[in-house]
This record gives sequence, C-alpha cells and structure tokens, in this order.
Amino acid sequence: MAASGACVTFPNTDVVQHSVLDKPGVVVLGCNIHYWMTGNIVVADTPIAQVVSASGTVVLADLLRGKYALRVWHPLLNGGEVAQEFSVGKVRAAVDVTLQLQPGRKPYKPPLSVKSY
Repeated sequence: MAASGACVTFPNTDVVQHSVLDKPGVVVLGCNIHYWMTGNIVVADTPIAQVVSASGTVVLADLLRGKYALRVWHPLLNGGEVAQEFSVGKVRAAVDVTLQLQPGRKPYKPPLSVKSY
C-alpha cells in the first residue's frame, strides 16, 4: 500500500528503468524473466491506508467523528474492490467486511534444484 507521491523502494539490481507510481490505482508488477514473480501495489489517494494483517484484520485507530468510506481491494476479489460506508461517533465501533474471493490458480515455480529456465 502506498499513497500517491510516496517513495517505493524496489530491491532490484537490473539496469532497466522503472516507472513512477504517481496516480491512484492498482499497479501490477511482474518479472519479464521469471513469470511466476508477480505482485501488486495499491496507490491510495487518501490519508488513511492500511494493509490487512495475516489474520485478516486491520485497525484504524484515532479516527475523528464523521462518515467514512471503507474500500477493500484484493487481487482475487470479483470486481477487484468492495466499498462500505460507516460512521464514527463517541463510541468505539468495529466494522466487519466479508470478502468472497475467486479461487486463484497458483503459478508454477520451478524447484530450486533447476539451474536454468
């Protein structure tokens, strides 16, 4: 997760120039050599953005009173995104969102014993 204009570091030692993530949206990353190496970066145009934990939860602490629109993105989510509005008042509240993910196809990755592709 990155905010528009934020710095994203790619630990890469190749000589290829990479593009800048200056607009909100989902950026799909891939490797031209190792096709099973893929990733996604969500560039959020909002001051509040979180990545869900391994247990599937996220905590948005210290929200001011008011109305909010919660948007959840996942690469296997039908339509890519789910949106839900909620309000914050005096009382601490929890918002539950259940996602229906499409079954994903696990990409082939050669075993480490293979020395060439």
